[in-house]
Amino acid sequence: MNMLRVWGGGIYENNIFYDLCDRKGILVWQDFMYACAMYPGDEPFLRNAEKEAEDQLLRLRNHPSIVLFCGNNENSEGWHRWGWQNGKTKTQKDKIWADYLKLFDSILPNQVKNTLMLIIGKVLLNMVVVIQNINQKVMHTIGGFGTMDIHLSTLKILFPVL
Repeated sequence: MNMLRVWGGGIYENNIFYDLCDRKGILVWQDFMYACAMYPGDEPFLRNAEKEAEDQLLRLRNHPSIVLFCGNNENSEGWHRWGWQNGKTKTQKDKIWADYLKLFDSILPNQVKNTLMLIIGKVLLNMVVVIQNINQKVMHTIGGFGTMDIHLSTLKILFPVL
Protein backbone atom coordinates (compact mmCIF):
# COMPACT_ATOMS: atom_id res chain seq x y z
CA MET A 1 0.00 0.00 0.00
CA ASN A 2 1.22 3.50 -0.83
CA MET A 3 0.09 6.08 1.71
CA LEU A 4 1.38 9.49 2.68
CA ARG A 5 0.47 11.29 5.86
CA VAL A 6 -0.17 15.02 5.91
CA TRP A 7 1.08 15.62 9.45
CA GLY A 8 -0.93 17.72 11.90
CA GLY A 9 2.09 19.80 12.83
CA GLY A 10 2.55 20.95 9.27
CA ILE A 11 0.25 22.57 6.74
CA TYR A 12 -2.75 21.68 4.62
CA GLU A 13 -1.14 20.92 1.28
CA ASN A 14 -1.95 22.78 -1.93
CA ASN A 15 -4.50 21.29 -4.32
CA ILE A 16 -1.79 20.09 -6.70
CA PHE A 17 -0.53 17.66 -4.03
CA TYR A 18 -3.96 16.01 -3.74
CA ASP A 19 -4.47 16.08 -7.52
CA LEU A 20 -1.19 14.23 -8.03
CA CYS A 21 -2.04 11.70 -5.30
CA ASP A 22 -5.40 11.10 -7.01
CA ARG A 23 -3.72 10.56 -10.38
CA LYS A 24 -0.92 8.34 -9.07
CA GLY A 25 -3.08 6.21 -6.78
CA ILE A 26 -1.34 7.35 -3.60
CA LEU A 27 -3.54 7.20 -0.53
CA VAL A 28 -3.53 10.14 1.90
CA TRP A 29 -3.88 10.13 5.68
CA GLN A 30 -4.97 13.71 6.37
CA ASP A 31 -4.47 15.16 9.84
CA PHE A 32 -6.23 18.27 11.00
CA MET A 33 -3.57 20.81 11.97
CA TYR A 34 -3.40 20.14 15.69
CA ALA A 35 -0.19 18.65 17.02
CA CYS A 36 1.67 18.12 20.27
CA ALA A 37 -0.31 20.56 22.44
CA MET A 38 -3.50 21.01 24.36
CA TYR A 39 -5.74 23.60 22.72
CA PRO A 40 -8.05 26.18 24.29
CA GLY A 41 -11.74 25.49 24.69
CA ASP A 42 -13.11 29.03 24.57
CA GLU A 43 -15.94 29.69 22.13
CA PRO A 44 -14.00 31.92 19.68
CA PHE A 45 -11.27 29.26 19.31
CA LEU A 46 -13.76 26.41 18.94
CA ARG A 47 -15.81 28.34 16.34
CA ASN A 48 -12.60 29.02 14.42
CA ALA A 49 -11.59 25.34 14.62
CA GLU A 50 -15.04 24.29 13.40
CA LYS A 51 -14.86 26.72 10.46
CA GLU A 52 -11.33 25.58 9.59
CA ALA A 53 -12.46 21.95 9.53
CA GLU A 54 -15.50 22.81 7.42
CA ASP A 55 -13.41 24.79 4.94
CA GLN A 56 -10.80 22.05 4.56
CA LEU A 57 -13.33 19.24 4.33
CA LEU A 58 -15.28 21.05 1.62
CA ARG A 59 -12.08 21.92 -0.23
CA LEU A 60 -10.77 18.35 -0.10
CA ARG A 61 -14.03 16.40 -0.46
CA ASN A 62 -13.55 15.47 -4.12
CA HIS A 63 -10.17 13.81 -3.67
CA PRO A 64 -10.52 10.01 -3.67
CA SER A 65 -6.92 9.72 -2.49
CA ILE A 66 -7.89 10.95 1.01
CA VAL A 67 -8.93 7.86 2.92
CA LEU A 68 -8.57 9.06 6.50
CA PHE A 69 -9.03 12.26 8.48
CA CYS A 70 -7.26 12.28 11.83
CA GLY A 71 -8.05 14.78 14.59
CA ASN A 72 -4.58 15.44 15.92
CA ASN A 73 -1.02 14.27 16.34
CA GLU A 74 0.01 12.89 19.75
CA ASN A 75 -2.09 15.32 21.81
CA SER A 76 -3.70 12.63 23.96
CA GLU A 77 -0.37 10.83 24.21
CA GLY A 78 1.31 13.96 25.55
CA TRP A 79 -1.47 14.57 28.04
CA HIS A 80 -1.50 11.05 29.41
CA ARG A 81 2.14 9.95 29.13
CA TRP A 82 4.55 12.87 28.72
CA GLY A 83 3.98 14.81 31.92
CA TRP A 84 1.85 17.61 30.52
CA GLN A 85 -0.41 17.33 33.58
CA ASN A 86 2.46 17.97 36.00
CA GLY A 87 1.93 21.05 38.14
CA LYS A 88 -1.76 21.37 37.24
CA THR A 89 -4.56 21.34 39.79
CA LYS A 90 -7.42 18.86 39.44
CA THR A 91 -9.68 21.72 38.31
CA GLN A 92 -7.18 22.77 35.64
CA LYS A 93 -6.74 19.18 34.47
CA ASP A 94 -10.51 18.66 34.25
CA LYS A 95 -10.95 21.87 32.25
CA ILE A 96 -8.07 21.10 29.86
CA TRP A 97 -9.35 17.57 29.23
CA ALA A 98 -12.93 18.79 28.76
CA ASP A 99 -11.61 21.28 26.17
CA TYR A 100 -9.73 18.44 24.45
CA LEU A 101 -12.94 16.40 24.26
CA LYS A 102 -14.93 19.33 22.84
CA LEU A 103 -12.51 19.72 19.96
CA PHE A 104 -11.42 16.15 19.22
CA ASP A 105 -14.42 14.07 20.30
CA SER A 106 -17.15 16.45 19.21
CA ILE A 107 -16.35 19.31 16.82
CA LEU A 108 -13.96 17.59 14.40
CA PRO A 109 -15.81 14.24 14.17
CA ASN A 110 -19.12 16.08 13.73
CA GLN A 111 -17.68 18.20 10.93
CA VAL A 112 -16.47 15.07 9.13
CA LYS A 113 -19.84 13.37 9.64
CA ASN A 114 -21.80 16.44 8.47
CA THR A 115 -19.65 16.81 5.38
CA LEU A 116 -20.01 13.12 4.53
CA MET A 117 -23.78 13.33 5.02
CA LEU A 118 -23.90 16.35 2.71
CA ILE A 119 -21.90 14.49 0.05
CA ILE A 120 -23.90 11.27 0.44
CA GLY A 121 -27.14 13.23 0.42
CA LYS A 122 -26.25 15.00 -2.82
CA VAL A 123 -25.20 11.73 -4.46
CA LEU A 124 -28.43 10.06 -3.37
CA LEU A 125 -30.50 13.03 -4.49
CA ASN A 126 -28.85 12.87 -7.91
CA MET A 127 -29.61 9.14 -8.05
CA VAL A 128 -33.25 9.80 -7.09
CA VAL A 129 -33.59 12.46 -9.78
CA VAL A 130 -32.27 10.02 -12.41
CA ILE A 131 -34.56 7.24 -11.13
CA GLN A 132 -37.48 9.67 -10.92
CA ASN A 133 -36.93 10.75 -14.53
CA ILE A 134 -36.83 7.12 -15.64
CA ASN A 135 -39.89 6.33 -13.50
CA GLN A 136 -41.84 9.28 -14.96
CA LYS A 137 -41.02 8.19 -18.50
CA VAL A 138 -42.10 4.62 -17.77
CA MET A 139 -45.31 5.71 -15.99
CA HIS A 140 -46.11 8.18 -18.75
CA THR A 141 -45.65 5.41 -21.29
CA ILE A 142 -48.01 3.03 -19.51
CA GLY A 143 -50.38 5.75 -18.26
CA GLY A 144 -49.76 5.30 -14.51
CA PHE A 145 -48.37 7.38 -11.68
CA GLY A 146 -44.89 7.10 -10.20
CA THR A 147 -44.07 6.58 -6.55
CA MET A 148 -40.74 8.41 -6.41
CA ASP A 149 -42.27 11.23 -4.33
CA ILE A 150 -42.46 8.76 -1.42
CA HIS A 151 -38.83 7.78 -1.87
CA LEU A 152 -37.67 11.40 -2.09
CA SER A 153 -39.58 12.22 1.10
CA THR A 154 -37.93 9.26 2.81
CA LEU A 155 -34.49 10.49 1.72
CA LYS A 156 -35.25 13.96 3.07
CA ILE A 157 -36.09 12.43 6.44
CA LEU A 158 -32.89 10.38 6.43
CA PHE A 159 -30.73 13.22 5.07
CA PRO A 160 -32.22 16.54 6.18
CA VAL A 161 -29.50 18.46 4.33
CA LEU A 162 -31.25 17.66 1.06
